[in-house]
Amino acid sequence: MTVILTFIENFRLTTAFFVYILIFMKTAAIILNTPDEIGEITESDVICADNGLSRIHVTPVAVVGDLDSLENRKDGLNYVVFPKEKDETDGQLALLYAKSAGYDAVTIYGATGGDIGQILGNIGLLKYAKDIKIDARISGVGFDIKLVEGKVSDTAFESQKISLFPFFGDALVTESHGLYYPLENLLLSAGTNRGLSNVATANEISFTVESGILLMIKYY
Repeated sequence: MTVILTFIENFRLTTAFFVYILIFMKTAAIILNTPDEIGEITESDVICADNGLSRIHVTPVAVVGDLDSLENRKDGLNYVVFPKEKDETDGQLALLYAKSAGYDAVTIYGATGGDIGQILGNIGLLKYAKDIKIDARISGVGFDIKLVEGKVSDTAFESQKISLFPFFGDALVTESHGLYYPLENLLLSAGTNRGLSNVATANEISFTVESGILLMIKYY
C-alpha cells in the first residue's frame, strides 16, 4: 500500500511540474541559417539568426545578427543588427536576445546542416545557453539534442535509440534505468564511444551524471 501511495504522489508531483512548465515557461524557437530542412516548428514565437529568416513562413519576433547572409530583407520586421566584425556568432546573439527578452527556454532549429565546422559550433550553443542560464535543445529532423547533468529522467519509447556523448569533456555516470546497456560507474571520456547507440527498454529512462555534462541525442 505504501508503495502505491508513493507512486501516486510521485505521479502527482511529476504531472504538476510539467503543467507548470506548459503554463508558465516562456519558450521560443531560434532558426539558424542552414541549407537543410528544419522540420516542424512547434513554438509560436520565432527568433531568426540572420538568414534563418529564409527558412520560415511566419513573422518572427526578431531577426538577429550582422545580416551579412540575409538574402531578402523584408520590410516591417524587427531587425536587431550587429557589426560584421564581432566576438559572438549570430546564433549566440540570438540566444542573448532570447534571454534579454525574458524567454526561459529555446529550441534551436537548423543547427546540424551544412559546414562541419559550423555544425560543431552550433552544438556548442547548448553550452553557451547553459552558461547564460537559458534552457536549450537542438531539434533536427528525426532527433533532438540537449545537455544533461546530475539526476536525469526523460520519457522514451521501447527500442528508441539514445546516445550519450562526452562532447565537452569526461563525464561519470553512476547508475541508469530503462536502458539496454547499463551505465554503472562508467566514465565516458572524450574520444570514446561507450555511450553511443544505447536502446530504451521502457517508457522512461533515468541515469545520474555524477560529474561532467553529456550530450543526449534521442532519435525518433
